[in-house]
Amino acid sequence: MDNAVYIGAGVATSVIVSFVYVLLIKAFPRPMVYLMTVLSLGVLAAMAVVGIILDNLALTITMGVTLLIYLCVLYCLRKKIDTGIAMVKIATNFISERMQIFFTPLVKLVLTFIVGSFYIYTLSAMLGIIDIKDAKQEDSGR
Repeated sequence: MDNAVYIGAGVATSVIVSFVYVLLIKAFPRPMVYLMTVLSLGVLAAMAVVGIILDNLALTITMGVTLLIYLCVLYCLRKKIDTGIAMVKIATNFISERMQIFFTPLVKLVLTFIVGSFYIYTLSAMLGIIDIKDAKQEDSGR
C-alpha cells in the first residue's frame, strides 16, 4: 500500500512540476531558455572541476572538451536561438490552451496496463489448455 502512495505522489508531483515549468516558460521564454543553457554549461564546468579535484585527467579532459564544443556550437547558432525561443513561445501557447496534453502519458500507461493484462490472461489461458492436453495424453497413455 505504501508503494501505491509513493507512486501516486510521484505522478502528482511530476504533473504539478510540468504545469509550473510550462507556466514559467510561457511567461519568461527568453530567460528560461538562457537559464537552461547556463545550467547545462554549469554542469559541464562543475564536472570538469570535479575531475580536477579528484585528479581524474580523463574526466577533466572529456568535460572540458565537451564544454568547449558546446560553447562553440552555441556561439555559431546564436541567431538560431532567437528562432528557437519564438518556437518555444508558440509551443507553450499551444500546450497552455490544451492542458490535457499533460495527461497523455498517464492515459498511455493505463492503456498499456490494460493491453498487457489481456496478453498475460491470454498467455495463462493458453498454458492452461496445454496443461489440460498434456494431462489427457498421460491418462490415455496408461
